[in-house]
Amino acid sequence: MNMFLKKVLVLFLFLFFVNYNLTSYASGNTFYGDSGAISSPTAEMKDRQFDIGLSYMKGERSYLRTGIPNLIYSFSINLIPRVEVGLSYNQMFTGNQDSDNPYLKNSSFDRSAFAKIQILDESNFIPAMALGGRDLFSNSVVNYRGPLLTSYQQSFYGVLGKKIYDFELNLGYAYSPSKPISFGKTNNQDAELVFANSFRLNGIFASIETPKLLNYFSGIFEYDTKYLNYGVHFSNFYGIDLKAVMIDVSNFNIKLSFNNRI
Repeated sequence: MNMFLKKVLVLFLFLFFVNYNLTSYASGNTFYGDSGAISSPTAEMKDRQFDIGLSYMKGERSYLRTGIPNLIYSFSINLIPRVEVGLSYNQMFTGNQDSDNPYLKNSSFDRSAFAKIQILDESNFIPAMALGGRDLFSNSVVNYRGPLLTSYQQSFYGVLGKKIYDFELNLGYAYSPSKPISFGKTNNQDAELVFANSFRLNGIFASIETPKLLNYFSGIFEYDTKYLNYGVHFSNFYGIDLKAVMIDVSNFNIKLSFNNRI
């Protein structure tokens, strides 16, 4: 199935370079919930708009723990011009009881907040610029083999964005002060292993989104500080925003969201 999806996506993206009726891109939100490409944020954002999203991730790595399915529920809002805030709830299917919630028999919730401020608008010679942070309160928690493990996902970043021939280019750098902390019966070796394989922005990241094809479709290519990702972005259809992507080139993931102006 993965090979078939790869061929379909590569063929679809090739069409962007042979179609002469392309229009400008439409930025969406990342799988994490903030405005951006696939895993990495972008410099531009849409004012007076909200986004409610649901992402499904599974593969060799996922947001908080490698190799298990994740459902990510997100909400972001831009009430103040150039300011975006939001919440992300990541449900990880660990197979263990969540110690904080008796109703989660086989999964655990990670709750986090994010924010981004656009400090420069794009002009002819100046790129857009934004500063932001993820997991601002550094309270990411997941059950691991029964005991409780905390694996902080906090990151702070700066990103520049520029449109060139209607292609949206973004380049940024992120710093993550995160460190794993384990307690209960979990030993430090387990904590280090989970922490090393979990995803967080830490280093250089970049993304390219193509102009739209037929007013609805665009292609996304991304390096998210660790992995190369690519996919298709469907947007501008009654507020529906859909991203079908291959993360780390080989793992298929999908995000569906609804957005509208306030």
